[in-house]
This record gives sequence, C-alpha cells and structure tokens, in this order.
Amino acid sequence: MNSNVAPICFARGRTTMRPAQFLSCVGLVLLFCAAPLLASGALLLRLGEFEDPDSIGRQLIKYDGLYGTAVNSNVGDVKLSLTAHLKPDVVVLGSSRSLQFRDIMFSSTFVNAGGVMGELRDGINFLKLMKPLRHPKLLILQLDHWWFLDAPLGRAEREISGLNAVTDVTLPKLLQPYHWLQDGSLTLAQAIEGLISRRISPNWGNYYPIGVQAHVLGRGFRMDGSFLDSKLWLGLEENSASLQFGAILGQIHRSVGSFDKTRLPDPKMFAELADLIALAQSSADSLIVVLPSLPRPVIAAMDDSGASRAVTVIRERLHELLQGIEYYDFHEPDSVGGTDCEYLNGNHGGDVTYARILEHIAEQNPTSSLGQFVDLPGLQDLIDRNEGLSFIQNDPSHYLGLEADYLNLNCAKQRSELH
Repeated sequence: MNSNVAPICFARGRTTMRPAQFLSCVGLVLLFCAAPLLASGALLLRLGEFEDPDSIGRQLIKYDGLYGTAVNSNVGDVKLSLTAHLKPDVVVLGSSRSLQFRDIMFSSTFVNAGGVMGELRDGINFLKLMKPLRHPKLLILQLDHWWFLDAPLGRAEREISGLNAVTDVTLPKLLQPYHWLQDGSLTLAQAIEGLISRRISPNWGNYYPIGVQAHVLGRGFRMDGSFLDSKLWLGLEENSASLQFGAILGQIHRSVGSFDKTRLPDPKMFAELADLIALAQSSADSLIVVLPSLPRPVIAAMDDSGASRAVTVIRERLHELLQGIEYYDFHEPDSVGGTDCEYLNGNHGGDVTYARILEHIAEQNPTSSLGQFVDLPGLQDLIDRNEGLSFIQNDPSHYLGLEADYLNLNCAKQRSELH
C-alpha cells in the first residue's frame, strides 16, 4: 500500500477523494481491523491448531509427539488416524477414564482410543469408522456407570468425521488467544515466542508439541493415544479443584452431574449397550469389557449420599447382560489394589491403576484373551517399581521433573524409571 495513502485518508477537512484513493483507504481500515485476527490466526497456525486430524496422527507417530488442542474437538478423528497408521493389535476404546492404558503395558502394538466416548453412541460411531481401517486382535471396551443413568437434559453425541476430517478456521477460535492473554493462561512473551519460533519454551518436558495445550501445559495425547498432563502432575500448575478429590466429592455432596442420586437407570441405555457389544465383537477378534475403579473416598461418599444405589442396580444389570462376554467389574478399588495416591483425581485412575487392572485380568484368568498381549512378569515389575505413583515416567528425558503430591494426599512420591 502506498505510504501516502494514510495522510490522504485522514487529512483534516478533506471531503472528496478519487476512487482509487477511496479503495486504498477502505483497504487500510480493513487491514487495521483485521490485524488482531491475523495475528491470533498466525499464532494458532504456528502452534499446530489448524492441522487436520490425519496430519496430527502422522506427526505424533513420526516425531514421538504430544497433541493437546485448546480450540478443537477432534479427539475421535485423531485416534482414528493413529489406529489407521499404527495398525495396532490391541485397541482400547472408552471415555477419558480409559486414557491411562499405555503401550508400555502391552507386549504388542497398541492404540488408546480413550476420550472418544461421552456416551455409548459415540463408541458405535467410532467403531463404524474404525472397521474399514483396522481389525485389531483385541478390543478393550471401557464403560462408565453414568452412561446408564437417565439424562433429563438429553444426551449429546460427539462429532467424529474420519480420516478426511478438516480443521475449520472460525471467528471464536481466532478470538481465543485474546481470552488467554486476558486471564493469564498465555503470556504475551509466550505468544510472541510462538509467533516467531513456532514453539513455546517448555518448563515441563521435551515431547514434540502440537497444539496450544501441548506447548504451554504439556497436556495432551502421546503417540499411542494415552494422556499426559505434565505440568499438573509435576506440580508446576495449580490444582485447587481436585485437591483431595474435592471436585468429585463436591458433586457427590451436591448430588449433581454423574453423581446425582435422583437419576435412575435408563433401560434404553442397556439396549444401546447390546448394539455396541454386537458391533465391538464384529470389529475385533476378541473383546474385553471393563468397568474401572474409583478411589476409596469417592466410593465412601457415594455410599453415604445414596448415589451408590443406582450404581449397584447398573452393575447387577451389566453382569446379567454381559454373560458370555469377558467382562470385569473393578468399580470397587479393593478389586484393583493400590492406594489413592495412584489416582489422577476423583474419577480417573492413573497409569499404575490401569496396569493393575491388566495384571489382575492376566493373573486371575489364565484363559483371558489378554494373555498373549501382555508380559505378566514385566507388567508386575512395572507396577512394583512405580507403586504409589499416578504416572509412569518410562522415559525420564521427556520430563523436567518428578511426580509431585499434586492432590495433596500426603503421598510419598519417588522417582519412576523404566529400564
């Protein structure tokens, strides 16, 4: 744009200008107005937020990356990409409560498709898209008891598009960096560094980061699809909501959400489970279904509040419906073992919790279809060396610190290593 345009546009007393001058002035004003959005768009682009899901999956595999988006809802599509390209023998499918199953726990190729399911229907949608891409030897399906409660406010399906999914650029996404700057979750120095170098210097570790949360917090999905929350687990980020399982205990005491004691079992959800099980059986050679555990203080609070009554009915119904299926109910934490220190928060077990689940299955059921995919002595050694921890630092070079007592449970955290 000609350097003389601005004086012409804003000259005092000027009432007329030539068409070319007028268009130049309009262009200058538009550029001025668009500059903030162009800057935020450039930041999001350079930090990987506009990558398409299949590209993200390929990068995770190629660079041993960590993907943590702050603006997209594409978990299912990224997990499909990992499944298509890694071609795993074992796939785990479930909610965020399955995300701590990790490749280091298996002796065969593995992908964690956890975080895909918010409802049973999401699992059906994912498996329909997975079928043409990969037929694993073993599918582990994780369930949540609250999926079987009635839903007065309705149920929302999560969008899963497949390998051809694209990442849209929208105005709300472009405005998001300014919200982060305002609330302090992103500093101006970090934003400038991200714009210039395509990287924000981490204080949590050195995975190859894709997405704002991966860059800033070390939070996201690893190459195998499992979940990492580096800054939180290393004690570098405030965690007031989950201290001593406070967030979930608060829901139980207020009788809200997944722990609302007035919600009753919904017969329609058991019928939908039958559809999911049938599809799961046709999507893999073998199927294992797991209901994972909750920490002891949460179970005690549910018993005291009455929230356990509906859960007991649901567990009994699941045992009836899943006759003939390899199904394990680990709802009670004593069935898994370990301590509360091995949980991430009030409704998520940690890495060691899920290693214990696999150990229990393989040890207690010698005929389990899991047996050929785990090295039981190696799994037991992994558990022994990480007892009391919630996450396993199998490669210490990935992290700039050791696990902290981030739930304030007076847990003695020691170094976690895998040789």
